[in-house]
Amino acid sequence: MEIHPMDIEDLRDDAVEKFRSLIAAGEVLAFATSFGKDSTASLNLGLEAAVAHQAAGGTVPPILVLHTDTTVENPAVRAYADEMIEALRAFSRRQRLDVRVIVSQPSLLTQWPVQVVSGRRLPTFANRAHRRCSVDYKRTPAERALAHAKAGLAEAGYADRPVVVLGTRMDESAGRAIRMEKRGEGAHVNEIKDPETGAVTQRTFAPIAAWTTDDVWAYLANAGEGQAFSAFTRDFRETIDLYKDSAGECVIVNAGASTQPAAACGARHGCWACTVAGSSDKSMETMLTQPQYAYMQRLNDLRNWLVATQNDFGIRRWISRKTDPVTGYTPIIPADYDAKTTRWLLAVLISMDVAEAERAEAFARRVKAGDAENDPGVQAIRATAAEADLIEQRVARYIERMQSPQFQVVTQEVLATIDFLWSVDALHPPHEALKVWEEVVNEGHRVFAPGYTPTVAAQKTPAKLWHPALPATGPVGVHGAVADMATADRGPGLYRLIPGKGEGLRPDGREDDRPQRASEAVAAMDEIDRFGWDAEGLANFLAFEWNTSLQTNADWQAGRVASRTEAALRYLRFGAVSVGSGQSRSMEAKIRRGRSWEAAGLAGDADPEAIRARCIPDADHAALKGRMEVAADTEADATEGRERRLDHRYARRAGVRDDVRAIRQARARMKRELPALRAHLLGLESAQAEGLTEIEGEAVEDRLRRFTRDWKEWTRVATQGPLAAALAPLYWRIEATVQARCATVLEAGPHDPRRFLWRFGLALSYANAGRRAVEHRGRSRAAEQARTDLRAPAVEDVQLGLFAA
Repeated sequence: MEIHPMDIEDLRDDAVEKFRSLIAAGEVLAFATSFGKDSTASLNLGLEAAVAHQAAGGTVPPILVLHTDTTVENPAVRAYADEMIEALRAFSRRQRLDVRVIVSQPSLLTQWPVQVVSGRRLPTFANRAHRRCSVDYKRTPAERALAHAKAGLAEAGYADRPVVVLGTRMDESAGRAIRMEKRGEGAHVNEIKDPETGAVTQRTFAPIAAWTTDDVWAYLANAGEGQAFSAFTRDFRETIDLYKDSAGECVIVNAGASTQPAAACGARHGCWACTVAGSSDKSMETMLTQPQYAYMQRLNDLRNWLVATQNDFGIRRWISRKTDPVTGYTPIIPADYDAKTTRWLLAVLISMDVAEAERAEAFARRVKAGDAENDPGVQAIRATAAEADLIEQRVARYIERMQSPQFQVVTQEVLATIDFLWSVDALHPPHEALKVWEEVVNEGHRVFAPGYTPTVAAQKTPAKLWHPALPATGPVGVHGAVADMATADRGPGLYRLIPGKGEGLRPDGREDDRPQRASEAVAAMDEIDRFGWDAEGLANFLAFEWNTSLQTNADWQAGRVASRTEAALRYLRFGAVSVGSGQSRSMEAKIRRGRSWEAAGLAGDADPEAIRARCIPDADHAALKGRMEVAADTEADATEGRERRLDHRYARRAGVRDDVRAIRQARARMKRELPALRAHLLGLESAQAEGLTEIEGEAVEDRLRRFTRDWKEWTRVATQGPLAAALAPLYWRIEATVQARCATVLEAGPHDPRRFLWRFGLALSYANAGRRAVEHRGRSRAAEQARTDLRAPAVEDVQLGLFAA
């Protein structure tokens, strides 16, 4: 199909003029750019408009270029995108434009090697209804980057709703056209509104919505040095070559001065690990027919193995992560990859990384020796029918690029994260991932996916079974030598109090807009905005704790280390890893779950048949659940009746009729909050008496003042307020119990874990412990006597179960 020059010039002029109108109106443009042909064309059109507007004396607002690196891109595409980014940054410097290139990546826990090799998620296969990989690897990082950029724009005085420029086109497919029309996308600013509030949530602009594929290629072919249109890079020849190499010949006629055919077409480039593509990744396999891309062969072999074994239940771990909330039973189904498979996958990934590094080193030696021309990749490029100068450009780029590794899947952070998660889930012995690295890198045991894997036929999913409730495990208490030596500025490894949701009431029962917080003792862990590693902490751990970690693995094999979760606890003790904000409780629960799996014989290498043998069928579980729900409802009705009778008894004693709800809520909060509050207060008083000045980054004096104020308020409400007759007995019972517990932990010494379970924690000093224990016993007896003097009914202690052990 011949494209006439005026056709593409008219399309280009129209798009540039629309961009100039937006820029003149002060709009901030945010280009969602993959550096594929469509997004590249859209970006270049916008930059043409910006340069023209600036040359005419206008002011150009900041321009955002948002690009997502999935970390598992086709390596050739990744290298091309990196070069385009560098060209774009150089262009913005030359033109004095404020172009902000923002490259985002998936969060560490959602990256492909972490999700799949940790045994926490299967790859997204073609027959899955939901493309979760696209959300995790592309959309979520892009949205996070855009939100961060918006905040910066707002601080600089720009609107916080930039116009997001899309490279979508109606011509791509009938489905795409329907979706674009439904969303109202086109070469105009389209406002997307919240259906409930009507507020504008996003504004988009699709400048090439009506262009054809031929239009896009004609524009790119005529942009660059010496061409009809300007460009942010020398030319887009590499874009055209990349599409040609991955898709074959789709010839259009260059609309510029030259009539040389430009081979290209609309192929799609995906992740090298893309299992959504089905039985084969056509763009990758087309590239692999050319020697210059041979270094990607093993990546494609692994992708093909993943697809071929999709239906192989023999490589799955037969346990669900979620238990039934009523029965506590665990579903037994073929879930994620099992221990043997995840270990093999990690060995394959590390082996590929090592092999690629060795290939780059060997190629660099060949270049240094002047033998690059004999490389099969160089020879293949020279054998193409392109013009001589274009061939020389491609050869030069190839030689420069191939002297460095073109991919590294398992970075230090990825390796450590897999090691951590394997331990949390009791999937492998402690530090097994480090052992795999040692075997592959230092001992030379390379493992690769087979070049061909027979496809496992689809099979019927086995009927769901249910494993009996897991045994309970105590708090993990990230204790150890590092924890015992921890100071106020170290933190990890100790219990601390973290807030939980309250009822939004003041101690006296009045409604309170301020969120009231109860407290809970949880293993202290460093928290940041999301899971991650302290760069220096991880480097130190791998440098100084490597041999110790391997020894820990050996000790577990010899039975000298009790739990597979020990590796996770070691990382936490060392302070190398930080969990997401507010995730300490959740992480401790996962470690405890791993220990429960160990105790129940559900650890990583457990035999599926042995597990299934002690399970019950789905029908039996449904019947059990029904019986338990009936029993729970009956007990709830009985409990509600008892509580109602007690509420009225306390109300009568307080001489009130209408405050039953206030009494109930106040007593519930007292039982939940006062033991921890009082214990922590006693610990702080003890710490201050011994001269400690700071705890967890806060001055002891400040924290003591705050806790004392809260305790005094509770004391006033419980003993002097209008509901004192109903609340005072419980108040004195709590005081007596906490004082007695303080004496107990002082007598037991600093290694007694009850000091953390009872909320005294690190603040409690053990100097003069014997004498002080006697004092606390005396205070406990005095509080008990005060409660007795109030003639509190004996039924209170029995029916309310205030302090179950």
